[in-house]
Amino acid sequence: MKICVLGCGNMGGAIIDGLHKSYGEKVKFEIWDTFAASAEKFTFAKIKAPDLWFENGEPDVVLVAVKPQIIKEALSVFETVGKNNGCLWISIAAGISISTLQNLLPQNAKIARVMPNTPALIGEGCSLYSLNSFCDENDKSVVEQILNSVGISFEIPESQMNAATGLSGSGPAYIYTIIEAFAEAGVAAGLPYEIALKSATQTVLGSAKMVQQAGESPATLKARVMSPNGTTVAGNTALENGGIRDVIKAAVIAATNRAEELGRNS
Repeated sequence: MKICVLGCGNMGGAIIDGLHKSYGEKVKFEIWDTFAASAEKFTFAKIKAPDLWFENGEPDVVLVAVKPQIIKEALSVFETVGKNNGCLWISIAAGISISTLQNLLPQNAKIARVMPNTPALIGEGCSLYSLNSFCDENDKSVVEQILNSVGISFEIPESQMNAATGLSGSGPAYIYTIIEAFAEAGVAAGLPYEIALKSATQTVLGSAKMVQQAGESPATLKARVMSPNGTTVAGNTALENGGIRDVIKAAVIAATNRAEELGRNS
């Protein structure tokens, strides 16, 4: 499989790395980034300008991993590619709709719009994707093969993609804030910072794995931690009184709305 990657920053780089670790020489890379050092670190890939990617036949996949603010400029190089017969285009630009991509890419292009997240950098990503009408089951399989090399993936309707951006795309930042707050609270309660941070991190990690593996709802698992009039009840009551649910909901909705704005302004 030949994969061309436009943009080798954190997310583009994570996918390049994940694919190379999973499939080795079975995947051939041609990559480009305006910041040369971002591309040069992938010594197994060929650095090649995008206007040359199609000169010796189509690549199987073009991964577009640039910022949404420069998507039009970045894709303008492909205006002269001509009719697209087989190449699958995968975009991870936040907020950029399939219809916008269709206007920027060759006619009848097969397009996957993807929202990954940064835990892909350690192989623990969560990616949600939507396909346009020109994609078939084989294209779906290729998209999942690529995304699952850095975590897990789910197909959703495109109408839900901005919500996916607000939840999983931006979500790691919310969790980092929560871990930071837990650690600071542990210090305020009397723990050394190093111990508080490690404890907070492992508590979040272990709790997430419990939700993954126990096959029970978070509410059920939470109830098991609580004893009548105990410490957990006291702490959870303080969280609820502080409006934690409303704050988290507001964060997800704000990020979702911003993704919609990026799409409108593209």
